[in-house]
Amino acid sequence: MTQCDTLAGNTWFSGTRLSERAEVWTKLLTDNKGEYCTTQQEDNSTYEALLRASREGLVDVQRLSVVRAGSDFDRPAPGQSEVDNLLKYADQGGFVPALENLYRTGNPLVQEILNNWSAWENGVPEA
Repeated sequence: MTQCDTLAGNTWFSGTRLSERAEVWTKLLTDNKGEYCTTQQEDNSTYEALLRASREGLVDVQRLSVVRAGSDFDRPAPGQSEVDNLLKYADQGGFVPALENLYRTGNPLVQEILNNWSAWENGVPEA
């Protein structure tokens, strides 16, 4: 199992230099305790859209669950060019396994909520 930190930002990035910057930035923001390993730009935009919908009474942002999976690499593999890593990220082969991992991780939660709606109807049940 890998346990590390993600760095969120508003701009998707790819490449060795930007990834090295993310490592340094993570250390800086965490008093040298963070260990950068993944990006998560999608979460920022998804959360902002849900937050706006929540303000309009369309969703309850307090009931948000974030499930993540790594699907591509932020820097090229040895021998791969920076450009190929940027433009051919789908060729890295991580998308299908990431979807499978999301399903395996998220489906038990969805089934729990559906099968025990009375416990979840007013929010996350107390432990």
